Amino acid sequence: MKQSETTPQAPPEVHPSPAWKKGLLVGAVVVGVFTLLNLGIWGMYHGRAYPGVKLGGQDVSNLDTAAVSSRVQEYTANYALVVEVRGQPQEVTNQSLGLSYEYQRSAKAAVNQGKNQWLPLYGLVYTWQKGSVGLSYQLDGDKLDQVAAGLAGTDSVAPTDAKVVIEGENIRVEDDKPGRGVDPKRLSALIQEQIARGQRRASIGERATEASITTKEIQAVLPAVQQAMKLPLSVQVSGRLYAPGAAQIGSWLVVSPDKDGRLVVGTNQDAINAYVAGVAGQVDVAAVIRQVNMVNGEVRTVSEGKNGSALDKDAIARALANAVATGKDTAVTGVMAAVAFKTRTNNSVDVEGKYIEINLSRQRLWAYNDKQLVYETPITSGATGAGHATIQGLFSIKAKQTNRNLNGVPLGFDYNVFVNYWMPFSGNYGMHDASWRNSFGGQDYYYGGSHGCVNMPASAAAWVFNFVNVGTPVWVHS
Repeated sequence: MKQSETTPQAPPEVHPSPAWKKGLLVGAVVVGVFTLLNLGIWGMYHGRAYPGVKLGGQDVSNLDTAAVSSRVQEYTANYALVVEVRGQPQEVTNQSLGLSYEYQRSAKAAVNQGKNQWLPLYGLVYTWQKGSVGLSYQLDGDKLDQVAAGLAGTDSVAPTDAKVVIEGENIRVEDDKPGRGVDPKRLSALIQEQIARGQRRASIGERATEASITTKEIQAVLPAVQQAMKLPLSVQVSGRLYAPGAAQIGSWLVVSPDKDGRLVVGTNQDAINAYVAGVAGQVDVAAVIRQVNMVNGEVRTVSEGKNGSALDKDAIARALANAVATGKDTAVTGVMAAVAFKTRTNNSVDVEGKYIEINLSRQRLWAYNDKQLVYETPITSGATGAGHATIQGLFSIKAKQTNRNLNGVPLGFDYNVFVNYWMPFSGNYGMHDASWRNSFGGQDYYYGGSHGCVNMPASAAAWVFNFVNVGTPVWVHS
């Protein structure tokens, strides 16, 4: 039997995938795993503290805000800090510091620790390394200073700052001296640090304390002091020249740190003001007071007044301070301002004859004739509480009118009333009857009184009208 022969076939060709495709696949897997890992961390610790978080020294890992807040309250309920100063322990309580913890704020800070990182995984690692959070609290700064000062005691020797001493035209430097002891400021900072950390003990000992201002720093500003004292300052006022010398300028200078802590030469504005006040005392012209006597409401001028003039002290003081600070515009010109004269009035009543007295606090009117009381009546005066108080002083009857209307509209009031008797004594102030009132003499005038006039019963108004004359004095007081 004849066997057929077959030709063996070649295996199919296998084309290997490009390397970049494998890399892309691996990268996708890594990114996916990384993303899932971060999502898992985020979901697991959303609203809860990362592992390793400590709040005020207490481990709050995996706790939510409410649980963290509760733990802090328990821990700080009877908190007291024992401070050892010079080997002597002393207890500092919450009450002595006015200390109160902010539980919710502290808890939120603990739960959010590490959550501000750009990836949850990085935040988790970050927290493992730096997981301590300080407690949030409030305290009374004055009480803290008192406690720190008391703990530091009086045995400490404070450092002495170097300073410039100006005696006349001479300048010298007093050297700084170091101190030794417990610095109350350093102790205050230590107490606050321990409170935030939740620690219950602290220790501080004596050490040398350096002065805030050293001799070297003072010597560095001496040239500026010397230069300021040599400035050719001058003040010219009304043709008179005043030139403060080196000693005078030196008394204005102050050497102190600026906002950046560098020593600078400044000025004592109060000292400059005192100098300018001395100049003003030589150039000011006092106003002459106008003397007036008012007898029964009639004005009689005794002597005329005269305006004066006064130096603009504030402008001069500012200009001098600026000149010292900049070394420029050292010639200052003063300006005199007019001062109006005042009027002094002496009020008096000629009691030889008739006059009317009105007491606002008692709501009464009295009529006198030759020093004898001849009539009295209750009245209702202006509503003081509503801003319509009756004018006070010595006046006189300006006119007498019957059967007329009093119209308040031109004065801004909404009344227009008829009166039988009208007796003005000062401008729109006057006495008259008031038929619309049921009672007089009570304290209800304060809010329910008139718009400034003196109201009285009709019979009283008729009597007073017949009693007074134009020119009869009227004395209104409280």
